[in-house]
Amino acid sequence: MEYIEPKPVPVDPKRKQKKIIFASVISIVAATAIALTYYFTINNIFLDYDNIELFTYSYQYDKDDVGVRIDSIKDDAVLPAHFRIPNKLNDKPVVEIADEVFKDRTELESVTFPSSLKIIGNECFYGCENLSTFNVPENIQSIGTQAFENTLWLENQEDGEVAVGDMLYTYKGEMEAPAKVVAGGDSSTGNGTVVDLSKYVNMSSGVFKNQKNLVSVEIPSNFSEIYDSTFQDCEQLREVKLHDGLTKIDDYAFSGCSSLENIEIPTSVNHIGSNAFSYSAIKGEITLNSGLDYVGSNAFEYCRNITKVNIPEGFKYISDYLFNGCENLSEVTFDSSEYSKDSKVDYIGMSAFNGTKITSIEIPFNVTSIKQGAFANCPELVSIYVYDNLNGTEKNSYISAFTNDDGEVTEAGWHRGGSYQGVVNFEVGTFTNSSKFNSIILMNEEKKVISNANEVSIPVTLQSLGGSNSESKLFSGTSIETVNLSKNLDKITKEEYKNTIINNYSLKTLPPSIFENALKLKNINFDGSTIETIGRNAFTNCESLTSIVLSDSVRSVETGAFEDCHNLVNVKLSNNSKTITERMFANCTSLTNIELPDSFLTINKFAFIGCTNLSNIVLSKNITDIGEGAFLGCSSLTNIVIPNTCKALATQIFKDCVSLESATLSTNKNVNTVTANMFEGTTLLKAITLPKNVKTIASKAFANSGLKTITLEYEGVVSLAADAFENDNLEAIYVPEKFVDLYKNNVSWAQYSSLIQKI
Repeated sequence: MEYIEPKPVPVDPKRKQKKIIFASVISIVAATAIALTYYFTINNIFLDYDNIELFTYSYQYDKDDVGVRIDSIKDDAVLPAHFRIPNKLNDKPVVEIADEVFKDRTELESVTFPSSLKIIGNECFYGCENLSTFNVPENIQSIGTQAFENTLWLENQEDGEVAVGDMLYTYKGEMEAPAKVVAGGDSSTGNGTVVDLSKYVNMSSGVFKNQKNLVSVEIPSNFSEIYDSTFQDCEQLREVKLHDGLTKIDDYAFSGCSSLENIEIPTSVNHIGSNAFSYSAIKGEITLNSGLDYVGSNAFEYCRNITKVNIPEGFKYISDYLFNGCENLSEVTFDSSEYSKDSKVDYIGMSAFNGTKITSIEIPFNVTSIKQGAFANCPELVSIYVYDNLNGTEKNSYISAFTNDDGEVTEAGWHRGGSYQGVVNFEVGTFTNSSKFNSIILMNEEKKVISNANEVSIPVTLQSLGGSNSESKLFSGTSIETVNLSKNLDKITKEEYKNTIINNYSLKTLPPSIFENALKLKNINFDGSTIETIGRNAFTNCESLTSIVLSDSVRSVETGAFEDCHNLVNVKLSNNSKTITERMFANCTSLTNIELPDSFLTINKFAFIGCTNLSNIVLSKNITDIGEGAFLGCSSLTNIVIPNTCKALATQIFKDCVSLESATLSTNKNVNTVTANMFEGTTLLKAITLPKNVKTIASKAFANSGLKTITLEYEGVVSLAADAFENDNLEAIYVPEKFVDLYKNNVSWAQYSSLIQKI
């Protein structure tokens, strides 16, 4: 067979070109893949995140422009070792990184900051233990406390001054005593560490915190701010010199400087932060400069050696805890003018003067709120002076001053109304445990005193008293003798009041514990008041209180309102109340008589427990319930009549009423049991009759009593607990004639068979 060589197939030039291109592409892709694989596995990865939604952020506004603050990194974000922070987010320059944003990001080795960055927050890179390098933004203004703490970068720095660009970031290690911070000059003289701040444009937060050997500081005039915690807990710091030009002393700047006795704050300072000087040794007189716009909470807290404070005329806001615990502070003045009514102060914060030794204080004319515990625990405080606008003519204003029959204002009070600038609210615990405090003294605009001593009036016009706190303790532990809750507005005869519309009487509630432990309180006047509710423990332990007359406006008195009022003798209750609440008169050991108006339906548990001199009580003829231990330990109570309306008797009601001789029980069919311990310990109770409705005598109902005879009227055999008559000396048990034998043969009554007789 002849062999025929096959003819070659002609090659299409275009096809050949395509194959070459395809092969090339494949080669390039493969090579790229290999390269990218390698690139993403090495440590020196570098990415620009300018356009990646990696952050949460918010806008920051300054005088000229809007920037962005990075608030956090999204939880699922994976950061490379070498990280570039974006120049912009949403087309706005990044100007700030908030506190703790990169905290404990151990994968970071280097960071590149944008040139626009101005602020690095507290602990921003704290714990980034592998972070060794970063650039210094040219616009940086502030680096927060411990921003780079526990990083490789800080570890690699030598002991001593550590700078970030032109900013002193921290002092690493312990300064040698006696250490100084100077504002220029020869820094080589003498022993000890000397830091010259003139080399720097600024310093970050916490630079010298806890430097125990630092004894003196001078801040250069070009420094405008002392940042947070800069000198906190420098225990040996005794001398501080601040120059004009300084505008801000931040939070905790000198807190805990327990040797710092004197400091002069320049008039240029307009901001003092929270706790700025707390727990320092500043002593003597302090005058806050008139240019201050803000003094933060706790700024001078526990500066125990401050004796006098001068508040400037333009100052408006006494912050919370401002002088709390300044135990030697005895005098506070507002501005340098003759009358504090010229002061601009309108707010006195929570515990602002708590624990001080002020003896009296004049509340500035414009104050509208005094917060919780502002004057609490002031052992020397006797009186507080409050302005009232006696010349005010605003319609719908509310006047709380009162006059006698001669037209003279005699009682302390407060004023509230429309646009009127006056005290409108004393909050929770304002005067708690200020044991000598006894008067709120009302003044007119000319500072004429128009009140009596030892007396406080709480007018119904005051809309807020003691706030809404469950324990107001507004006057707890004070020496107030008289509380006036009445309106007495018919006695206002002064010319100034003729055009004043008095209305909207709105004070309905006395807050809980408002006068608790007011040991000298003798008189409470409810006459004509609109008080509807007396709060829990409102008058607890008012040892000097002898009588109470509750107006008919009172509809409820809460738990323990008059508990431990040991000298309370006379009580007249409201005709519109329905309940004697739990422990309402507990341990009122001088209370002898009480009569419940017919409106009362309930006596709650332990209502009169420990009223050892209560000899007579007349129960409401409509009473339905008597709670557990209601009269427990009322050792002088001689007789009791329980009305037929009563439907429920709890346990221990008359336990240990050792003088009880007579008890008449309800014939209401719902009262079918002498409850457990009901008459236990009634040693003078010799005889008692149980009506037909009583079918059960419970455990220890008459245990340890003086009971000798008992009459049972129930048409059947009364159920008897085995210990119902424990330690009694019964002589006769009277039952209906037709049930005598049934009783004698009953297992429960068998032990008393010889005593059972017919009625």
